[in-house]
Amino acid sequence: MADEFPEALAALAASSQPFQPDECAALARRAGGLVDTAALPRTGTSAFVLWQDEHSVAWLNVMPERRDTGYHDHDGSGKR
Repeated sequence: MADEFPEALAALAASSQPFQPDECAALARRAGGLVDTAALPRTGTSAFVLWQDEHSVAWLNVMPERRDTGYHDHDGSGKR
């Protein structure tokens, strides 16, 4: 799914340092604008990595039922 727009996502993720919470929220909104929601699966749950680098990992989680996961951090889960 993310293979359809890797250059646009790479441009969003480009940073020389970890993002601040407000930057993460803005990037999530911009990344969401690149996703064709009509093409997403409508049953089951799916997860896609939109980008991953030394500073951040962006996931798109598709869930059939509406739920709020809130903003959260996985405390360095993007470190290799």
